[in-house]
Amino acid sequence: MSLTGCAGTGPLKPVHGRQFSAYTLEVGWTPSLKRTGSTSSTETLSPPARTLYLWAFRGSIPKDLQKAGLSADDWRERGCRAYGPVHFPPVALSPTLQQAMLDLTPGETVRGLSWDYQIRAACLGFPQESFFQEARQTYAAFSNSAAGTFLRDQAGRMVHRDALLHELAASLGTTETNAIRLRCATDAETRESLLDRIYIGIRARRLARFPAPSSLADEAPASDACPETFLIPEPARIYQR
Repeated sequence: MSLTGCAGTGPLKPVHGRQFSAYTLEVGWTPSLKRTGSTSSTETLSPPARTLYLWAFRGSIPKDLQKAGLSADDWRERGCRAYGPVHFPPVALSPTLQQAMLDLTPGETVRGLSWDYQIRAACLGFPQESFFQEARQTYAAFSNSAAGTFLRDQAGRMVHRDALLHELAASLGTTETNAIRLRCATDAETRESLLDRIYIGIRARRLARFPAPSSLADEAPASDACPETFLIPEPARIYQR
């Protein structure tokens, strides 16, 4: 959609103070990748990311884009491109942080990190190092939580969507499920529905408390939502040793 009056004509520059109310952490289920036809390499992932990997970390849709009529799904897809053309200069991260980010996402590259920053963070005023540090810490908080443990324990099982949502919410210390959304994909051979990603909404002002129940925020429904039942595939045997 066209956002007259919002789009720029050159490279986007961070605009400090652009208002948004929440973050979304998107975590992918690594064992589903090969079965859905992905060619992304997983061999160099850190041990936690061999089951749950970092797909994305972003601020929620800014208020000016909401007023202009952009939907949450459009924001997930377009990000900062909703304001105009986006350029991709290399990110300048500390070597330790850069390697840590490469280890969390299948097939990630330095060029891909530049894409992540320019699409998901630059127009919200994030300094590069701060954005990726927050992404890394938020992923780790979820991966190391009772919810991360619960998901890994479901590997190899056919699950019921609503029951899984309630169990995930309970593992985060709440009875409300609106902060969690599930996305599924289709097995390229069997056509089974597989867990693809988990979206978690986090209040912007309570990010440091995540995954405490008070930090959770309602998350907009995702496209490609899961059917009533679906499979959570097992990790590859090499990762089970």
